[in-house]
Amino acid sequence: MSGARLLLLAGLLSTGNALAIPTAAPAATARSRTVMRGQLNLNDADQAALEQLPGIGETKALRIIEYRRNHPFRRIEELTKVKGIGRKTVARLKPYLAIAGPTTLHAEQ
Repeated sequence: MSGARLLLLAGLLSTGNALAIPTAAPAATARSRTVMRGQLNLNDADQAALEQLPGIGETKALRIIEYRRNHPFRRIEELTKVKGIGRKTVARLKPYLAIAGPTTLHAEQ
């Protein structure tokens, strides 16, 4: 540390203007957790329905739609071929996904 910084630090400490260092973690805030129920058909769902999936925003939803135009999903695991979606994401979303049938996915509080 340079001499000027040390003098500044010493001045702050002596005047009581030093930054406080927290000694304990802040209390956790209560958050409502959204629970998803039902399934989403990857081959038929529109952008809004895809965006209901945890971790799927506008960009990934559009990528899924673009991918399935040329390659309809035959297996849920094929979702990993969409840029930005990996195996962990597919594993997390798998209970909510289907490749046939109606989309019944909805959020519950």
